[in-house]
Amino acid sequence: MATAAAVPVLLGLGRFTSQAVQNPSISLDMVTSGTTYDETTNSMTVGSTENCLTSQTANPGTHVHQAHLVIHDVEDLVGWQVRLNYIGDKMRPQVQNPTPFMDSTTGQNVGFTNLPIDAVTQVHRDVTAAQSIPPAPADNTNTPQTALLGGAYIGEPTFAVSP
Repeated sequence: MATAAAVPVLLGLGRFTSQAVQNPSISLDMVTSGTTYDETTNSMTVGSTENCLTSQTANPGTHVHQAHLVIHDVEDLVGWQVRLNYIGDKMRPQVQNPTPFMDSTTGQNVGFTNLPIDAVTQVHRDVTAAQSIPPAPADNTNTPQTALLGGAYIGEPTFAVSP
C-alpha cells in the first residue's frame, strides 16, 4: 500500500521528466533533390520540404515519382510508422525503402532510422521495414485506400545509438 501511494507522489514532483524534444512532425517530400547523406560526417541534410509535385507537362499515364517521408524535430528514434490515405486510382505508394542512401565506408544502406553507428560493431544497425499496400483499383473509380508503412532498427536501444 505504501508503494502504491509513493509512486504518484514521485511522479507528481517531476522526478522522471524527459529532456527530449516532444514536437515531432512528419511530412511527405515530393521533391527529394535537397535530401542527401554525407558518409564522411555520417550526417543527413534535408532540403526544403515540398508537399506538392508540379510539372510543366502533365503525364496522364501511369508513372513513378520518388518521395521521402521526413520526420522533423525528433530525438530517440527507434522506429516509426505512418498511415497514408489516398485515392488509389489517382496516386498511390508502390514500395518503400527505409534506407535510401549508401554509406560506402561501411558498405551499408542507411536512412534516418539507422543513421547512428553502433560503438561496439562500428556499423549502422540493420533496419526492418514493414508495409501493407493494397493492390491498385481500376482506373477512374475514385477508390479511397489506405497503406501502412514503417521501419525500426534491429538491436538494443543504447544511449549512443538512440539517446
